[in-house]
Amino acid sequence: MDTARILHQVSFRLKKGATYGILGQSGTGKSSLLNIISGHLAPSDGQIICDGKLMPKAQHMLVPGYPDIALVSASYHLDWNHSCKENIRESILGWEIERREQKIEEMLWHLKLHKVKDTKAKFLSEGEKQRLAIARSLSNKPSWLLLDEPFGHQDLVNKITLMHFMATTCKSHNIGMLLVSHDPQEIMMFCQKTAILDTKGKVTPFKTAVQSYFNLKNKALSQLMGPVNVVKWKGSTISFRPNAYSICDDGIFLQLQDVYFNGMVYVHLFVTNIFEEVILYNQNKLNNPIIIQPRFDD
Repeated sequence: MDTARILHQVSFRLKKGATYGILGQSGTGKSSLLNIISGHLAPSDGQIICDGKLMPKAQHMLVPGYPDIALVSASYHLDWNHSCKENIRESILGWEIERREQKIEEMLWHLKLHKVKDTKAKFLSEGEKQRLAIARSLSNKPSWLLLDEPFGHQDLVNKITLMHFMATTCKSHNIGMLLVSHDPQEIMMFCQKTAILDTKGKVTPFKTAVQSYFNLKNKALSQLMGPVNVVKWKGSTISFRPNAYSICDDGIFLQLQDVYFNGMVYVHLFVTNIFEEVILYNQNKLNNPIIIQPRFDD
C-alpha cells in the first residue's frame, strides 16, 4: 500500500504559559501534528517530550492520549446525550463537590453556555459545541491545551471574548497553548509566537506575529498571512504589505480601481502604470491618483 509523508523533520520547543500558533493550508498536516503531540496518533519516527518526560507512543497505550495534554479537535469529543453541565462535570469528576460545582458554573458563564447549561450536547449549535469542548479541556487545568481550528463557528465578538478568557486562564495557571489554523487573523490576534507549516510538511521557526507578517523572503509562505504587493520599482522587483507604505511626491504612481470598507480599514485596489495590482489599507479613503513609496522597516 502506498503511503504519503505528511510531516517531515518537525522539531520545536514550546514554553509553558505562552500561546503559540501554527498557520497552514488545508491538507498540510496541522490536525495530524496535534494528534501526534497529544498522543492520539503515532509518528513513524521521533519523540514527544513534555515537562522533561519522554512520552510513550500512541500504539503502546491502552487508552490513546496524554492526561496532561488536552486536545480540542474538530470532532469535539463530547458526550452527546449529556447536558453542558454534565459534560464539564465529567472532566473534573474527582474534585470535591462544592469546588467542582463552582468550577462548572464558572466555565458555563465564561464560555457563554449558562443559557444552555441543561441542553444536551447533540442539540447545541456548532459554536456552542466548540465552546463546550474548550470548557471541558480547560476545566481540569492541563499542562498543555492543543486547539484545532477552535474559532471557526464563533462570531467576532464571541471569538475575541473567548480568546481573552483562554489567554488569561492559561497565563494564570501556567498552561501552554498551541493553536493550528488556516486563518491568519486568528493566529495573529491570539498567539504570542507563530510559525507556518508548509506544503512539504516542515514547520518554520516561531516568531512574533509582526516578524512573521513582515517577513516576505518566501512569497508562498508570506501570502498565507495576507496580501503581498509585488511591483517593479527602480529597476527591481519588490514586495510589500498593504499597510507598509508612505504617501509621497516621488515614487510609484497608482490609479484607483475600487475601494471598500471591511469594518476596520478601507481596502483600496490600485494599479500601476504597467497594470500591476496593488492593495493598500488605510483608516481613511485615499486620493486618486496617488504616489507611494513602499516601507521595509516594519
